[in-house]
Amino acid sequence: MVFYIDTCNSFSPSRMVHILHGLLDSNLGKTSVSVEEALKLVVCSRVHDIFLLLRMLNEIDSILNRRNEVQFGYV
Repeated sequence: MVFYIDTCNSFSPSRMVHILHGLLDSNLGKTSVSVEEALKLVVCSRVHDIFLLLRMLNEIDSILNRRNEVQFGYV
């Protein structure tokens, strides 16, 4: 999963597709993920003030901690 925090309202889906093509092409043969599948793993959040940014970072931390608990059995 990729968290893109957009603080300047500059997120470009076409640029993300370009980046993903480069990443997937460099891993040719190592992965069977398509660009469309990879795009589904990108979460873009627009943040325009520090309070929302801090809340978003806290939420991302919680998501990653829960994922580690499930994946690795951490308590």
